[in-house]
Amino acid sequence: MTRARLSLNPEREFDLVNFNPTNAEWTLREGARGTETIVFESDLAPSDLVEVKCDFCGRWSSDSVPRKQGGATLWMCFGGVGECAEDRELVHHRH
Repeated sequence: MTRARLSLNPEREFDLVNFNPTNAEWTLREGARGTETIVFESDLAPSDLVEVKCDFCGRWSSDSVPRKQGGATLWMCFGGVGECAEDRELVHHRH
């Protein structure tokens, strides 16, 4: 499962259960059977960001984007246009 954290408390990681872009609402769960927490970006301190761990390269990014791959939703770092996307494009063209 995709991992998420808050930038002001990076040692505490969560499972990313859902993201609703309409109201910038993140559903996070701590541990496999943990309690789900709803985080609204508007409720965070200005310097606190939700960071998502890229499912492709493992880097943390506050501007990750979801990408459909088969039946799953995977998250790609840096808006899907950074080095990870370029690396994946190179790999894709080689095959």
